[in-house]
Amino acid sequence: MRPNPEKIQPILDYPIPRDRTQLRQFNGLVNWYHRHLKSISRIQGPLNKLTSPRVPWKWTDVEQQSFEAVKKPLAEAPRLRVPIPGHPFVLYTDASDFGLGAILVQVNPETKQERLIEVLSRPLRGAELHYNTSEKECLAVVWSVEKSRCYLEGMSFTVVTDHQALMWLHNLKSPSSRLARWAIYLYQYYMKIEHRRGTTNEAPDALSRMFDLDIDPLGWEQLVEETIQNRPQLNSICGTDWYESKFKLVKSQPDRFTEWKIENDILFYWQRDYEKALIDDENPWKKVVKPSEIQTILHENHDLPSAGHLGKDKTLDRIRQNYYWIGMTKDVKKYVKECEVCSKVKYNQKPIKGPLMRRPLQQPWSQISVDTVVSQTRTKKGNTCIIVVQDLYTKYIELFPLKNRMETKVVGVLDSIFDRWGTPKSIITDNGTEYINKDVKAFLIARGAEHITTPLSHPQSNPVERVNRAIKPMIASFITEKQNEWDLNSPKIQFAYNSVPHSGSRISPFYLNHGREATARYIPKPVDTSDPSIK
Repeated sequence: MRPNPEKIQPILDYPIPRDRTQLRQFNGLVNWYHRHLKSISRIQGPLNKLTSPRVPWKWTDVEQQSFEAVKKPLAEAPRLRVPIPGHPFVLYTDASDFGLGAILVQVNPETKQERLIEVLSRPLRGAELHYNTSEKECLAVVWSVEKSRCYLEGMSFTVVTDHQALMWLHNLKSPSSRLARWAIYLYQYYMKIEHRRGTTNEAPDALSRMFDLDIDPLGWEQLVEETIQNRPQLNSICGTDWYESKFKLVKSQPDRFTEWKIENDILFYWQRDYEKALIDDENPWKKVVKPSEIQTILHENHDLPSAGHLGKDKTLDRIRQNYYWIGMTKDVKKYVKECEVCSKVKYNQKPIKGPLMRRPLQQPWSQISVDTVVSQTRTKKGNTCIIVVQDLYTKYIELFPLKNRMETKVVGVLDSIFDRWGTPKSIITDNGTEYINKDVKAFLIARGAEHITTPLSHPQSNPVERVNRAIKPMIASFITEKQNEWDLNSPKIQFAYNSVPHSGSRISPFYLNHGREATARYIPKPVDTSDPSIK
């Protein structure tokens, strides 16, 4: 496993200091982790000497070589630091007039030594430049916590800031609407805020001030173009097709728009999936969809059997894996909300109970959950039910249409699962007779798997029950009028569920189980937008 290069890039991109103040900021960043770097004092010598007011300021080749030599070990050393389970996290944050900076470390409980996990920085943009000091410092906390969510979610951690007002963030009596929204967002984390003086909070302070050194104001053409992109409704007023506008800009100024590229007259946008930060995203370049192609993409990723008529969030996650266009979230929500099939067969999703506690899982297929879904009709092949099997670690499911619920059929399904994915440590089922019998008991004992049953009065505690709620509408979406061919679509329904990111991990079960995303190749063809079934 190797770190994402973006997490250490702010150090590699640190600009050349132009005066002693800027050089001291860089040295402060280096000194923060001085004890982690071998022979850094010798390498840093020319830079330390130049910070003295007794030495005339003169940036020569000697200082430049020292500057580049210092950045190399500073950037490479953290590549060996990986999170250690059980060690507490500390997030150092800071904000300057033009940028944000943060450093995430883990503290060894015994030696109190800090291990560098992540380095973050970015410039302030647009209206953020006009925030007051408290809002900028709070934005640094919110942004860095969100960027480090894969490490901090569900963990107790400490945020260290040099702005004392944030110590009372949760107790403000009359916060502004912006601060109130941020405070509500941070309530979901188990965090404690500590104050540290700016002179001792050197590393994040230096990262945040990187962007004070070279401010490149937007030209009027880029400003107009980005304004139209962020507000597609202005297209009709300005008479501008945002796709054509962006295509021309990228084609004429490729060095200016580094997150965009054109290949074979197709526009692509670079958008990394940060949920896969520890596992390289296989497809960061997303195809930019023309306005005339949007209905086709929505139809392919929601209405087809391999898409499964899933909800707006999962449909959006599926589309984001390969495509990008401005206003995509709004278009997907509107399309799914107006889907006639979904409105007839979907459940009314209203949460009525609190979240369940997590089960400790260590590896894929170490614990599985099994349940039976019974159909009201018999298919042409004689099938009357489906056995649903889910791996609780990856959330990967397999579906097995069966003619009946006899124990011998269940043993055959379990034997197939065990031979393909290995014997799990435990299996969770309800108390149905197809699972509670001597044949299943003997089989599980022989294979060395523990059998866990749900309480008689609460079958909902079986995790796969939530999967049943998802696949029943998917099956109902594609049954014929005679309702006797529902089993023919079970492989496609299984694929549809496994190939879309799960709401918990934000990664698809297929990816977690196989180490790659599923390949679903659609042949684009014109869609009749006048057909009410696809509106």
